[in-house]
Amino acid sequence: MIHAQLAELQTRFPRFPVGVSIIAPERAGSPDLDRARALRIRSGFELALDPARALRTLAEARAVVGGMSTPVDCRDQVLRETVARCHGLATVTLEEIDTLLRSTPPCAPSGTKLVERRLLTPWLLAIGETQRARAILAAASASMQPDAPEWHLTLSQLVDQQMRVVSGERPTAAVPGPSTEAGLKPVDWYRLQVDFYWRLVDGDVPAARRTVEQIVAFRSQAPPAFRSNPDALRALCDAIEGASGYQPAPPDGPLALYSIGAVLIAAEAVAISGTREAAAEWSAWFDRAWPDHVLRAPAWPVLAHRVRGLLASRAGDIPRGLRWLEEAIVIADRIDSPVEAALARVQCAELLVFDPPHGARERWSDLVRAGTDRCRALGIAYAHHAHRARIAAALGRFDLMPGIDTLTAQADTDLTARELEVLRLFRDGNSYREAGAALGVGWRTVQSHAYNAYQKLGVSSKIAAVSAAARMGLI
Repeated sequence: MIHAQLAELQTRFPRFPVGVSIIAPERAGSPDLDRARALRIRSGFELALDPARALRTLAEARAVVGGMSTPVDCRDQVLRETVARCHGLATVTLEEIDTLLRSTPPCAPSGTKLVERRLLTPWLLAIGETQRARAILAAASASMQPDAPEWHLTLSQLVDQQMRVVSGERPTAAVPGPSTEAGLKPVDWYRLQVDFYWRLVDGDVPAARRTVEQIVAFRSQAPPAFRSNPDALRALCDAIEGASGYQPAPPDGPLALYSIGAVLIAAEAVAISGTREAAAEWSAWFDRAWPDHVLRAPAWPVLAHRVRGLLASRAGDIPRGLRWLEEAIVIADRIDSPVEAALARVQCAELLVFDPPHGARERWSDLVRAGTDRCRALGIAYAHHAHRARIAAALGRFDLMPGIDTLTAQADTDLTARELEVLRLFRDGNSYREAGAALGVGWRTVQSHAYNAYQKLGVSSKIAAVSAAARMGLI
């Protein structure tokens, strides 16, 4: 089965940046060294299917020739083993990585079948080692030869795209349309993921949905490691727009480097629109199964700590959610992640309103000011992300209130069309003035409609009204 999958991968991705050919390791009469080299090349393709399988193949290669016959073979074996362990999210020390980098050339010579050490950069980004990742990229780019094979260039573009996202830069290259006949390179899949991320950062959900459809159209062409779960992508769009009903169970298998993005997408959707029970289940799974050294996804650049903060809040534990978001701020600043640093501040400020500790006003003011300034500098709309935190916290609080279903069922729900319009605008994160501009009326008129809706729903705030109306299926 694995040979058929590998052959399909090579046919579909002749430029895949882990090798250039598959040599059958069972070839009769091959010397042990040739067989070990063939196994190492095969492990590069297996890495896109299953890092654990790649490690088993590399163990077989090591067993064939023992301590390796040449220094080059030895370095290649160790580098491939380390890359496979990193992609499988095993705990690898930075001292081990630094020692390996000192013993290997920055860029594999043109025409060779040696693995590129730049394949370590996605893992370095996932654990927050941005400076080390930048150093690898700079050294490899400086040594890149003009006649480098195309897969070398693809890998260079892939890493460059990663670094742009880490720095808060928007995608610079267009993603090919669904009519492309030549298929996609891994770098194109990164662009699709990054494009989806930035659409949601901008609050442009319709554009994010169009990107999802591109991902679906190309999904069969992507190597398994680069695939995303379309249901999770769509569910996150639905959650931001106020829909609910997506209740996936946490993963039951091992995580790998390129699957953690899909996990974070699903978790954020549950945090915004899932049930309290689902959020609590996901929070417990993160406590139990999430690797402590993994801070973010390489292609879906969301801090795990920020998502965990939203999950805890949706589960009704706002103090714990605040702790996760405070830690997200510290980590985002440390690893130079400007977008996530801004969003974590925005959402932490919102949670402080729900459960303010003693002396929280000054901290809230600092977070609001810093979050607003950072979002403005990055061209990000503040309200969209504040709204997500408000919804998660409000739903978590309402689930803890006894008799809330009885209270809302008894409320007078004869809302006018204009009152429903106002609540939908509030649901999307609009202020009174923004809602007025959208409806072509003054903000005091909006305030009057809102007050009438509050009276009918038996609540006293925008958040409470939106939550009650959503629970009753009115918006």
